[in-house]
Parts: sequence; structure tokens; C-alpha cells
Amino acid sequence: MALSIPLVFHLNQHLSEQALLASQTCYRGLLRVLRSHPMMPVNIQISGTLIDALKWLDPEPLQLIWEGLRAGQFELLGSTYAQNVPYASDDWDNARQIDMHLEVLHETFGVTPVTFWNPERCWRQSLLPIIADAGYRFTLVEDYTLAEARLAEPVVVTSQVGPHILTLLYDDQQLKHLFNFAVWFGRPNQLQSYLMARADQLNASRHCLAYAEDAEAMGLWGWREGVVPNQTWYRLDQVLSLLEALPEVQLTHLTNAPPSAGNLSPVPDGCATWMDEALEDPERPYHEPGYEDWFDFNETSPKLAHYRDFFSEIRSGLQALEEKLEGDDEDEEEPPQAAQALQKAALHNYLGHQYEFGCVGIGGKGYRGWDMAEASWALMHAAEWALEPQAFATVEDVNHDDYDEYLLSDGEQVIVTTPYGGRLLYWFDLTSGAQFIGNQRAVTRAPYTADAALPQLRPLPYRRWVPEEARPKAITSGARLASEQAPTRLDKFLPDWIWEGEREPFELLVRDMHEPGHETLLGAQRRAFVDYIAVDGTELEPGAWLDDAEVADGAITYYLQPFEELSLVKQYTLDDGAVNVTYVWQNNGDNERSISWRILNELCPAYASLVEKGQKVVEVVEEEEIVGVANTAARVGVFVIVEPESSAVTEREALLAREIMHDFDFQLDGGETKTVTFRLERREVQRNKKRRR
Repeated sequence: MALSIPLVFHLNQHLSEQALLASQTCYRGLLRVLRSHPMMPVNIQISGTLIDALKWLDPEPLQLIWEGLRAGQFELLGSTYAQNVPYASDDWDNARQIDMHLEVLHETFGVTPVTFWNPERCWRQSLLPIIADAGYRFTLVEDYTLAEARLAEPVVVTSQVGPHILTLLYDDQQLKHLFNFAVWFGRPNQLQSYLMARADQLNASRHCLAYAEDAEAMGLWGWREGVVPNQTWYRLDQVLSLLEALPEVQLTHLTNAPPSAGNLSPVPDGCATWMDEALEDPERPYHEPGYEDWFDFNETSPKLAHYRDFFSEIRSGLQALEEKLEGDDEDEEEPPQAAQALQKAALHNYLGHQYEFGCVGIGGKGYRGWDMAEASWALMHAAEWALEPQAFATVEDVNHDDYDEYLLSDGEQVIVTTPYGGRLLYWFDLTSGAQFIGNQRAVTRAPYTADAALPQLRPLPYRRWVPEEARPKAITSGARLASEQAPTRLDKFLPDWIWEGEREPFELLVRDMHEPGHETLLGAQRRAFVDYIAVDGTELEPGAWLDDAEVADGAITYYLQPFEELSLVKQYTLDDGAVNVTYVWQNNGDNERSISWRILNELCPAYASLVEKGQKVVEVVEEEEIVGVANTAARVGVFVIVEPESSAVTEREALLAREIMHDFDFQLDGGETKTVTFRLERREVQRNKKRRR
């Protein structure tokens, strides 16, 4: 029998716009090449955050995976939703991360995997019961960790903790580097020689060596170094054809690996080899100085210590809410559906913002991928309000960002506003649990300072080149073949030994990936009623702290005094499932003032449904002079009603939301007052509404 070789490709990005770049430079081309070998079994792992990002930004890779699954070619692995490192994380979080990922995989692809991808290969034996309890039967462990457990050959083994058993598969690091080298440079000799030598070993038919690698190695990594991805896909296609033709090699799904050769318990602690190498070598990607190895990093990193405390506080809040919803009496009625929905949203936000926690070279203060977990507090408060809905008006720091928010509820809905620009941060329906303003799950490049603050997102000072077609090509227009001496521009990804005996030069298809111009990134979390104001040509800072505010008589009122003789009053009220905002401009001077004013509303109707279903369910609709955003899956929309009519209305895509902008240009005479009213109104919608574009 032949040597068993499972090919495992790990697709992972946060719920951010980076997922689109990764898709354009990697996932589309990789998956198309894999599907062009329909008889080749392939193992795919895709993180939950990436699934949700691609639903919004680029669904093609999800469709290709779905087709591969239906054809029986692909087999999926499960993991943690946000690819947090389980070794470094609290096990309460780990269990829920695993459950959330399983839920997303089932919703998206209709499958429930039995093989677990352990993020960053950081193994501790106490994780085994958590993984097995979720229904998993297989997982990968790096070769050196198994060697420390005294596994003498690359066979399949089981490991056990009490009644919990997992089958462990051999994650071969040498095979990983040789496969990458073969693809990147079109030189498969070392790879073939290694496989032939392995196949010649005694008991080779019982051996199973997994190639398990980040899918980004098949395009995105090279793109960042100036290598055109089409060449990588072209050479990948050739390497796959070679492997298919080798009778000594049997490509396989992980679940079809040879039977277990015995039990290996316990397996000692281990971590990803690449993380130790990154900590040791400043030239490696994700390097962080000052640590002996990953275990030292995990134990002594001030960054991890800070965020462990940060996550612990939120976790305690979630646990307390969970206990409150469960109640003490079995005969108690089920908590309201709205409270359950908002509690789930709080948990999902918390888990979603633990992206790659425990991995070197990522995260830290100001990183929205972690810091926006803070928004879970606002969602937890909303869940508690839904338990006993009532009208109230109060001031409280509901999101724990060290700034007070001004809150208003009419017993059926609640809004959370901030003195930072008098913006609307959150809007919840306390009867259904639906959310219409907030967009807390999206991750932008804007540095995080506080949930209340307006994100400052700057355009890129260049335009990024990406392939026009995700097709394998040896040559593409606008690129050149570069002859490079070892270790080439890809040195940082490869071990030193791999260059020995190779002829030089190496040919890579390269080009400048940054072109003249600038590139605007997708915004998120600007929220609603963001005022961009210019008075007599002088622009005011949007989102600045307003001069005064009060909550009284069922209203929230903000006051702005941009100039000594010019004032703006901004007041929120609620009624009939709607948010009303009244603006009153007052010119107390004698001279005419020229006002240029844009009001931006970032709308995300039925937000949980929108994140789950993706951009395909979002439509911008218009009814006469009224513009709104509809979620066709949830059959609900938010419409913006303005009086008097604005001079222009535009819309643009945001990450996990849509932005509707109304522009006003007017002159305000001395002593004159001008009133403008906005109404965000929720309405039931059908699928046949007229699209605005």
C-alpha cells in the first residue's frame, strides 16, 4: 500500500476587509486549482471569522468550498471560531469558541466535521476532553511534540484522558517546507525525493504524514513580497499533478488515515514550531523580542496578561447573565426570546473579538480585533433590559469604555447615545432582541480608543494591485521574471537547509504591488447621526465632545456652540418603533452664516441575521423621497425620513452595514432659526423593493 498524505489548507482572516485581499491574492486561485483536480481528496479548514467576512466581501471561495464538499472532494475541519489559541485561553471560552464555529460551519455548509484544527498547534493534554466533548474524533499534532512523546515513526495514534479519546495525526514540518518550496519555485525534486524515501521505509503503508499549512502560503505571502499569485497557482497545479501521478503516494482525507497503531498518553505540551522561530529570529514574520520561546511568551507577555484580565471581566459578566437567564427554579418560565437573542449577541461579540489571542505578533492596545470585545457590555445590558422592559432615561457607562453614555427607553426599544458628537451608538428592540445600530462585530484598520469615539480611518496612500483573474498563469502582463540568488525574497518563510544543493538562480514572477493613487477602505462603527459640519468654510471636528447634554422628559438633548453666536441643539426622542432626532440651528448674531452639513447614518437592520446571511440579504431601497436599508432575510428595514428634504442623498457600502448620507447647504441669516428633523423608522419589507443602484 502507498504512503498516506493528507493535504490540509487552513484559511483564516478576521472579520475585516483583509479577508477580501486574501481572497483576491490567494483563496480564489487556490480553491480553483484544487477543484481542477476533482479526484484529489483535500482537507479544508476555514475559520468562522473568515466565513462571516467572505459572506460580506467575496462569497466565491465559500461557493467553491460548498461545491467541493458536495462533490466529496473536500472534507472540512472544525476549530475555534476566532482562531484563539486554546492553550492560552480560558477553557470556558474554548468550549464556546468550538461550539460557535460548529454552528457557523453547519449554517454555511450543512456539515458537522469530526476533525479538529488546533490553532497554532499548541497542545496541552487537558484540551483533549474539551475537543472530544464537542464531537471531534481526530486532530493534528506537530511532529516534534509527538517525538517528545517518544513516537518513533509517523503513525496514527490515539490519546486519552479518562473516557475521552482522540486520534492524533502526524503534522510533518519537513513535508510542509518541501511542499511550499516546490510550489513557490516550481522545483519539486526535494519533495519527491523525501516522499520516495518515506515510502521506502518499513511499514510505510501504516504511515501518515500531513501537509498542514496556512492557505495564505499559496498566494498572499508571496504577494506581500512582490510575487504574482498567478505563478504560484500555476506551479501548485503542476505539483498537485505530480503527486497524483506518484503510485507510492496516496492523497487522502484525514478521516481515511490508516488505523491507529496504539495509544500515546499523555502527550507533552507543545506549540507551533513557527512561533518559536519567529520569537528567535527578528527577520521572521510576527517576531516579538524578549522571549525564549512561546511558553515564555505565554507566561510573561504583559500584552497577554492585560487582555486575560480584560477578557476575564467580560466573561464574568456573561456568566452572571447566563445564570440569570437560566434561573434557579426549573418551573420558571423561559426568559423572553429578546433577552436570549441579546445574550447570544453579547457572547458572539466576545468570542469574535478574541481573534488569534495567544499567537505571537498580533493584538495589543488599540487593536479593534480584541478591544471591541468591550461592546459586549452594552449587549449584556440590553439583554437585562429585555428581561423586564420599561421606560427609562439615564446616564451610565454601559460599554465600560470609561465614558458615560446617555440612554433612553420607551419600554419597547432602547437607544444608547454618546456626547462624542451626540451620535447614536446602539439601537435595540426589547421585544424581539433585534439590533439596528451598532455594528460591533466588524473590524477595521482604525485604531481603537473607546467605543464612544468616532473611528479614524485613513485611506491607504497607494492602490493595491491584485490579479484581474484568479487563474494559474506562468506569465502575466505588467510583471517580469526576476532571477534571484538564494535565499531569495521568500527567505523569511523557509529553513536554511532547504537551499542546499539547489541550482541558482531562482525565477519568480514579480511586480510592484503598490500603484500610484490612494485606496479608500470600508468604514464601520461610525454609527448613526454623525454630523460633518463646515461653517463659513471652516470644518468642525466630527465626533468631538459636545458642549453640554441632558436627559429629561423622555428626551436626550445635546448642545453644540461651534461659534460664539451660532448654536446647534440636537434632541433624541422615541415613538412607535422609531428614533426621532430634531436639529435646531440658531444664528444669534447679525451676520449671515453659511452652513455645509452632512448627516451619516450607518444602518444594520436585524444585525445578527445580517452577519449570518451576508451582504446578499442587504438592499438599499427607496420609496419616493425616503431611502432605507433592508434586510431581506429578516424582512425588516430602517428608513430615513427627513424634513425638509435634503439637497442630496447618497449611500455607500460599509463593513457589515450600509451608510446613508444626507447633505444640506444653506444660509442662516442673523437671528434666523432652522429646524431639521430625522426619523429612523423600522418597517416590514418584501424582497421586491426597488434597488437604488
